[in-house]
Amino acid sequence: MKVTAGYVVASVGVAFAMLLLPLIWFCLITAIAGLTVIHVISNRWMLGTFKGIALYTFGVVFGVAVVIFVVKPLFGGPSARQRAKRLKPEAEPTLFEFVDQICAAVGSPTPTSIRVSCDVNASASFRHGLFSSFSRDLVLTIGLPLVHGLTVRELAGVLAHEFGHFAQSSGMQLSYLIRSINMWLATAAYERDHWDELLVLLSHSLDRRISWILHLIRLGVWCVRLVLVILMHVGNGISCLLARQMEYDADRHQARLAGSQVVESTLRRLSALSVAEQLALGDLEHFYAEGRLVDDLPRFIAANIDQITPELKTAIKEMDRDARTGLFDTHPATADRVRSAMAERTSGVLQLPEGAERLRATVLFRDVDRISRVATLDLYREMLDPKLKAEKLHPVDDLIERRKAETEAAKALLRYFQVAVPEFYPFPLTEKALAPAEDLKEAAASVKSSRVAMLAALPKYRTVSERFERAEQALFESTTAVTVCDAELELQPGEFGLLRPTRECAEFRLQNAEIGVANLAAKMLDFESAAGARLTVALQLLTHPKVAKSMEGGIALREEMLKLIPTARLVSSVIGQLPDLRANCMSMVVLCSKLDPNTQTARPYEAIMDRLNRIHDQLSSLFKKLGNTPYPFDHAEENMTLRDFVLPDVPTAEEFDALLHFAQSAFERLISVQMRLFAKLAQAAEKIEDELGLPPLPDPKPA
Repeated sequence: MKVTAGYVVASVGVAFAMLLLPLIWFCLITAIAGLTVIHVISNRWMLGTFKGIALYTFGVVFGVAVVIFVVKPLFGGPSARQRAKRLKPEAEPTLFEFVDQICAAVGSPTPTSIRVSCDVNASASFRHGLFSSFSRDLVLTIGLPLVHGLTVRELAGVLAHEFGHFAQSSGMQLSYLIRSINMWLATAAYERDHWDELLVLLSHSLDRRISWILHLIRLGVWCVRLVLVILMHVGNGISCLLARQMEYDADRHQARLAGSQVVESTLRRLSALSVAEQLALGDLEHFYAEGRLVDDLPRFIAANIDQITPELKTAIKEMDRDARTGLFDTHPATADRVRSAMAERTSGVLQLPEGAERLRATVLFRDVDRISRVATLDLYREMLDPKLKAEKLHPVDDLIERRKAETEAAKALLRYFQVAVPEFYPFPLTEKALAPAEDLKEAAASVKSSRVAMLAALPKYRTVSERFERAEQALFESTTAVTVCDAELELQPGEFGLLRPTRECAEFRLQNAEIGVANLAAKMLDFESAAGARLTVALQLLTHPKVAKSMEGGIALREEMLKLIPTARLVSSVIGQLPDLRANCMSMVVLCSKLDPNTQTARPYEAIMDRLNRIHDQLSSLFKKLGNTPYPFDHAEENMTLRDFVLPDVPTAEEFDALLHFAQSAFERLISVQMRLFAKLAQAAEKIEDELGLPPLPDPKPA
């Protein structure tokens, strides 16, 4: 399979243009260094006076400093990334033979090694950079989520795509050189380290008779880096043209091997795997908070494809369909790639045994599960803990089942109330929920009447709740605006939704927002009261021993609810503190972003410390209220308390970063615990209504 002539011409043309960019950079640095040397040699006459010595020294320091600060990023080490695990040919003969056949069909050099990683990606690269291209020392890295998520034919097409980049070694050498130049320019333009931070710190902290020199050095470095930024953007624009042409050409190799239709299905599948990866990482964060890590991350990622809702699938398709290729895109839009591949009009040369078309690519491996577990442990050791033991990990099947159970509970929560439970103002759950119903018939009638009342108030609640969210956001913004004014910091026109950047305007909007929040909250009471009564009475029925005994699994469910209800009430009560905590955190962040280090007034610092003290006091109050309440769900660590999970410590008001971190963590974890608690309660209440002959409400349409 030969690459197109346009690809070769574009490669040579773009490479020539790209070589000019570092040449311009080199000439600029050489000019600065040369002028500095000329100054050192030619201006020694200035050393006769004190003023001359100062100017002479400044010229030397300025020139040397600018050159050092611009050149030093190029000598920094590469950023850390996961090390891929190398496979042995004797351990995976089927895979190696499969790859050899693809290389032969594509006309690409055979990789000298095959590696696997946990990335949703595959790549073929030179082992030692540009020098390896002359010895054809190629390394193939296969993302294991692709192995679990693609069919054999789809994976073959992906590999053909990667090897297609190497079908013409001269073109790949040029493209590698181009990418290296781009990375080089980006590093020189944007790389910052402790030297840069020290320069900024000294320029603001030293005496002005000295700091002006450092400010001039910063200006000189900024000017040179500005030139580099311009060169970098020019280089990106030029090289992206070639990158897109390379992708089209690689797609043709993929189509000719696996078939034009397979290119389209693979691109759709890769989009789904990318979304599944994000879902898996969210689940992983949740599991990690409870002391669990999945032992097979690639299979967990692939399993999350089933969690993509039909609505999200439709959104992904529409996004791929409507996407347009931009000037600085390295890959063409999916629709453009599909059209290019379909133009080949081929079913592909790859011949698979009968029945193998639908098989997952895992059949190419002898023991893909073991390899996935090893790769997962390597990733955790690199990212989390170098001493992490394999026995500390949890079986992927167990965590998938946990995730499914929580997903079903979340669906029940949404189905039960027909709207999302407000994060900061959960529906009321009184202490009566713990008391068994005295009159079962009356309680059953109350559940039915509360359900009818809730559904009757639902349309109004949906409309009002949306307005309430906007009013609450206006309240947060106007409160922050007043705080900024009190700190004697400048407001920008139109900032925080203000018509004018004045305190009077901010106070006016704040008053209106407070009135709006109060009025709208009153209008939401009918629905919230009915929803709370419906849930409370249903739980009263469940906690009645006679009702629990009559239900399948009712006794165990009753015991579970008796433990969860007090915790749910506690969490709901402390959740009420979160809006104020959120407002204080937001105000403090805004104050810090507007703070000028050269300000001569203490008022901004006083305002920041005031917010820090408020946040500290609110976290201390939260810490005290949570007490030693047991954590309501299963945790890998025994005797875990709710406080240890949500807020294990309260930093001092002076520990700025730690205080914000703990506040954010408490904020997220409290809301998560609340939603999981209410989901469990809603599931139990649904079972009670089912016993009463009330069918579950329909699943509401997603927003």
